Amino acid sequence: MRQFSPAPVKKEDLHAVLDAANWAPSGMNRQPWEFVVVTGKKIGEMGKSYHSTLAEYLKNWDSSPMRDSITKEAFIRFAETYGGAPVIIVVLVQADPLPNFRKADLESASAAMENLLLAATALELGTCWMTGPLRAEKILRTILAIPPDREIVAITPLGYPEGTTRGSAASRPGTGTQGAVGGITQTFRNETMKKVTILIGSPRKNGNTRILAAEAERGLKEQGIATETVFLNDLKIKGCQACYWCKKNDVVACAVKDDMQKIHHLIQESDGLILASPIYFSTVTAQTKAWLDRMFPYVSMNLIPKLPASKRVSFIFTQNQPDARLFESGIGSFMYAVGLSGLSVKDHMIACDLDTGVKPSVTEKKELMDRAFAIGRDLLR
Repeated sequence: MRQFSPAPVKKEDLHAVLDAANWAPSGMNRQPWEFVVVTGKKIGEMGKSYHSTLAEYLKNWDSSPMRDSITKEAFIRFAETYGGAPVIIVVLVQADPLPNFRKADLESASAAMENLLLAATALELGTCWMTGPLRAEKILRTILAIPPDREIVAITPLGYPEGTTRGSAASRPGTGTQGAVGGITQTFRNETMKKVTILIGSPRKNGNTRILAAEAERGLKEQGIATETVFLNDLKIKGCQACYWCKKNDVVACAVKDDMQKIHHLIQESDGLILASPIYFSTVTAQTKAWLDRMFPYVSMNLIPKLPASKRVSFIFTQNQPDARLFESGIGSFMYAVGLSGLSVKDHMIACDLDTGVKPSVTEKKELMDRAFAIGRDLLR
């Protein structure tokens, strides 16, 4: 479909197609997708971005397979306006550095996209699976404020066929998502689904800490829990400045504006956390310690926690040394400090005798892989 009615998509129809997408199968039940719903003026900005890439493409129009299904002029109009569609849906996945996980996530998001298109067709909505706008991906990311840790999989306009204003059909009872907001973008996920944030404090993205965190994530997914993984090493997090702004204003917020704001948001919207860090010099990494220092807003001056105890946290620690008791005091102090925020410590594991590239990978130690899986599986039980 390349020409749409300007009639707005009924909210219940939009929810129904997103709900259908959320029911798609996914590798290891990771459900890695996110849907950015775009309306209003942002669509015009996206159209300008797409149109800016056409000159090179149109040079070869006479040999293009598109020539058999649409005229050049109609194609240009479509690119400029996305066919006049009132809604654009952009499908994202988390950019995973592990090739096997990335491949599985892309395939899974494609299955969700297919579900979305089929549901739209059933509701007599038009769609068009597009990858062409990604020729100007850098501009597109700026327009939609897509962070670098997200990968764009596909884009589709969504709307009723030109000349129609079809009424809506009911969405599946008991499920749904937030509504789109005119002129801005909004990320959707299944609102009935619990969510856990996984914080990784290792500077390595393919090391043993990451592998065990991914195994914990698999345990979470088996329970139908949504996840978001954050590599602390990728973020710009300053140390606490001891300004006491959070205490003077009695707020759970920080005066220092950096990437810790994202972590605060994730903690507040999540049902639980998993924190994974290697042990450096008898305690967690500097990246992890910076995160802990900036958790200061969650603790009052008389040590009263501000997070509900219903939010659970479990820990995965890795170390080179074979003796798990060697750094117990440092690990224990760290977990105690995290608990001061109100997070309820559920479990922890210490994976010993590991050194990426020097000693055998943790994947060869079934007992550690099973333990990490259980850390995730049992977190919210």
